[in-house]
Order: sequence, then structure tokens, then C-alpha cells
Amino acid sequence: MASTSPNHTTTCPHCGAGYTPSAIITTCAKCGAPLSEPPPELHLPPAPDLSGAAKSVPDLERATPDRAPAQPAKPAPEEKLPLLAPPPRPVPVSLRLQAMFGAATSQIGWFFLGFGLIFVWAFGGLMDFGPLLFYKGPWQTTDGVLTESRPTSWRVNGVPVYAHTYRFATPDGRDWVHTSRCPGQQLATGTPVTVEYREGDPSVSRIRGMSGGSMPLWILPIICVFPLVGLGFVIPALRSGWRANRLLQMGALATGTLASKRPTGTRINNQELYELTFDFLAGDGHVYQVKARTTDPERLQDQRQEPLLHDPFNPSYAVMFDSLPGAPEIDAFGNLRGAGWGRALALMVVPLLTVVGHGTYLWLRFVR
Repeated sequence: MASTSPNHTTTCPHCGAGYTPSAIITTCAKCGAPLSEPPPELHLPPAPDLSGAAKSVPDLERATPDRAPAQPAKPAPEEKLPLLAPPPRPVPVSLRLQAMFGAATSQIGWFFLGFGLIFVWAFGGLMDFGPLLFYKGPWQTTDGVLTESRPTSWRVNGVPVYAHTYRFATPDGRDWVHTSRCPGQQLATGTPVTVEYREGDPSVSRIRGMSGGSMPLWILPIICVFPLVGLGFVIPALRSGWRANRLLQMGALATGTLASKRPTGTRINNQELYELTFDFLAGDGHVYQVKARTTDPERLQDQRQEPLLHDPFNPSYAVMFDSLPGAPEIDAFGNLRGAGWGRALALMVVPLLTVVGHGTYLWLRFVR
């Protein structure tokens, strides 16, 4: 149809001639064509097909209103080590005590040691050490006299044991008073006896045919089982505690990756004891291994990289941080802190009873 210009004239769509709009004039005065007919259609060449260009880029993804472009996966954040004060760093006394005595094997060892020594002191003095004392000869004999014969509270195969106190003199003029024991034989006071003593050491003597104790010597290994087992736990635990305290004060912080995990076949408090091995890169650029034994392996597997402490001059000397007794932590200032004095004092009960109790007995028995 015709277009209207700003000067209110009608333009012929066929030839472009301009006329004033009028309801009477319906044809162009120049070309004679009707003013109301639209211009003929223009035949344009077809648009080029661009679909091939899009298909030539195989990885091209088009954003649509209902589908956003795929985002690249973000890498997992790296685990950062906590800040730790430079060595030598202060270690709280409560944390030192927990590192020294907090291991389960340490508490078990101290209990076995303290409990077993009670039987050693109770029965050890009644043992007949004659076979050991008289093993080295030669020995001499002399005449003695019985000063006392009394029954004891012990029996051997149901037969009561009697204690015989006697006196004898050595060639240097010194008098000696000792006691021998014998089951089922009681002698009268003043009875002459033959005394055997070790040459050069008259403090080791016995009445011929009698023994120096109420119990045979073969019982000694039985009563020593408990304290020996206790020492087998206590000594390694003390060494581990000393090493832990040293690394807490002087060690360098690093991270280890779990290399292996295996059950040891040992159970503590009805829990399986596991051995975990970790690989770690030390400051000298070499890879080292550290092993940890625990009944709670999940504590050493809750992170991809587990923190550890190692000797900067000897990296093979290392310990896993989360396996240390007392559950040490690093505060915001890089200082070490433990579980507090309550736990430390609780862990000291059994060791203190063992050391103080048996030490007091030995002092009253042999020193006082």
C-alpha cells in the first residue's frame, strides 16, 4: 500500500510519484496503476545453509533457555597443615604425662607389674635358693646348735613345714644365726646340728639336709610371670612416650598417605589391634615410612593426608599425630594443648601406686 510522508502526500507504490491523498483519486496519474495494490514481490536468492558449519565443530554446545553450558569440574581443595610453633616449642606438663602413660598398653603393663610384684614379695622370701647359692663351691662344714624349732603356716604336699633357727661360729671367731626349713621334722632346742656354709661367705649357710626356704625353687618362675609380662608392656610404652614427647617439642610437621593396613591378631579390651603404614615426604626430598598401631584405625583414616611429626635430622624417627595419647591439638596460635589435668592424673593412678607402694615396702623391708 502507499506510504504517507510528513507533508501529507501519497506516494505511488509502483512509480514513486506523489499525490495529495483523496477519496476520489484511485489511480496514479503518471503510471496509471491502482494506488491500493501492493508492489510486486521481490525474488531474493535463498539464504545459505549454515548447519554444516555448526556440525563441523564437534564439541560446540549451544546455550538454550532450558539448558546451560556444562561447567568444568572443580579440583578438590588441598588439605592445609595447621600452623605449629617452631621448635623448641613448649609442651604442657599434662600433655607430657599423657604421652608417657596414656597408651592402653602402658596402663595394662603397669597393672600387671604392680599386681605381680605383690606375689614376688609374699613368696620370694620363702623360696629355697640353696641350689643357686651353693652352686658355686667350695663350702665348709662346722658344728652348730639349734636355738629354736617352730611350725610355719606353709605345707608341702600336705606336710607342715618347720623353721629351725641355729647358731654357729666361723674360724675368725664370729657368730652367725640363720634359719633353715624342713617339712615334717621338728627338733628340740639345743640339738647339735651340722652346718654348711659357703667358703668366704658365711652369710650363706644351711643345716645339712635342710633347705633355706619353705617353697621349692621351681615355683619362682610361676610367680614372676605377671611382673615380667608387665615389664614387657611398660618398657616399650615408656620408650614410645619419651619419643613422643621429644617429637612434640622438636619435631617437624608433615602429612602421610596410608600405604597399608593390617590386623595384628592381638586384641586389647576385646578390640582388634591394627598396624597402619604411612608414606610421607620429608624436608630432604626423600620418602619415608612410619607405622602406627591402634585399636581405633578410623582415627587415622578420617583425612586423605594425615598429619605426623618427624625428626628433621632423622626423618625415619616419626610418629602419627592422631595416634599420640592425650589427643593433642594445635590452637590458633600454633601452640600444643592436651585433654587437661583431669585425664593426666587419672592415667597416673596405677603407675604411682606401683612405684610408691612397692618402693615403700622395699624401704621398710631392707633399708629401715
